[in-house]
Amino acid sequence: MQDHGLWNNVSWAAYVQDNWRVNRRLTLNLGLRWDGVPHTYEANNRMGNFYPNLYDRAKAALLNPDGTINPASPGLGFSPNPILANVPLYLNGIGIPGQNGVPKGLVDNHWAAFGPRVGFAYDLNGQGKTVVRGGAGMMYERIQGNDMYDAGPNIPFSLQVNTPAPVEMDDPRLSLATGTALALPINPASLTGLNRKSYKLPTSYQWSLGVQHSLTTKTVASIAYVGNTNRFQKRPYGIQPARSGGLIPLINGTAGFQLQHFRGSEDSRAFHSIRLSTNEPTLTIMGCSST
Repeated sequence: MQDHGLWNNVSWAAYVQDNWRVNRRLTLNLGLRWDGVPHTYEANNRMGNFYPNLYDRAKAALLNPDGTINPASPGLGFSPNPILANVPLYLNGIGIPGQNGVPKGLVDNHWAAFGPRVGFAYDLNGQGKTVVRGGAGMMYERIQGNDMYDAGPNIPFSLQVNTPAPVEMDDPRLSLATGTALALPINPASLTGLNRKSYKLPTSYQWSLGVQHSLTTKTVASIAYVGNTNRFQKRPYGIQPARSGGLIPLINGTAGFQLQHFRGSEDSRAFHSIRLSTNEPTLTIMGCSST
């Protein structure tokens, strides 16, 4: 049974920019932008996520031989979702937005997202024939909401359980054949985990440096180096990611959960190229990228 959700993306931005003509040969372009992009959140706090600091090892799940959780296990609780009332869930380590310091978007927001930009144009000989141009900037982007949508089926507002017989859709505790309550097994919940401390804003560092030269009154030739590095790109890890530290051993096995995906923002990308152009369309003669 998967709950519904109302997802909000909120963004703010502010910037200042100015062109400064230092002298007849040098012009500077200076700017600063701020991006306020808190993580996507569910409007009614109907989400759940696993947090190691909320997990009590003294309440580790007691497992039955078939892998289900014993009804006498510590750490059991109930869902705030009325349709799952009185259905026992293993909630040891599960946090809900707005409770126990859990953020609305399940992960920490980063508000100090200031991106400076600088550019220049310099006339080499003062005759307007040869100009050196360059610039660099730092840009931010929000993490899109797919990670939150993927975490929608997490307990405690949703539940995935293998029932012993077909059940009513509006009340999964009732047998479709008899209308009587079934003894549902307490399965280790499958989770899409969001790493609260590893969710920095995706950041792009971009730069260029080039020379333009006037060959004739109608023809200008240019050569430029253009590069960028993109950091903190969102990445879903597999079920046994080595970089997740102690979280995976904690969730799998005795903790009573099974991790399907573990999400953070740790990937990096880079691109470098040399571009040669005239008044005709730009031609990139060499480029490479790396991850």
